[in-house]
Amino acid sequence: MTLEKPVFVFTAENGAVVYVKSFVKGNGKNINIASAVIERNETGVVITTHEERLNQILSKIKKTSILYEKVPGL
Repeated sequence: MTLEKPVFVFTAENGAVVYVKSFVKGNGKNINIASAVIERNETGVVITTHEERLNQILSKIKKTSILYEKVPGL
């Protein structure tokens, strides 16, 4: 699910491409899920999927570059 319609996509320091998507839990609380993908034999392989706080994500983005950012409302 995270790889479909992400909010952010950026390149991590280790070269992995990270897809971030926000979800709303049953209690109304937002969570951010990040999936890191590496290239292996011309195929994308997910090496980790985990919950991350927004400040952690923004800190990582500041060290690298954003490849994609969802436009609000679309």
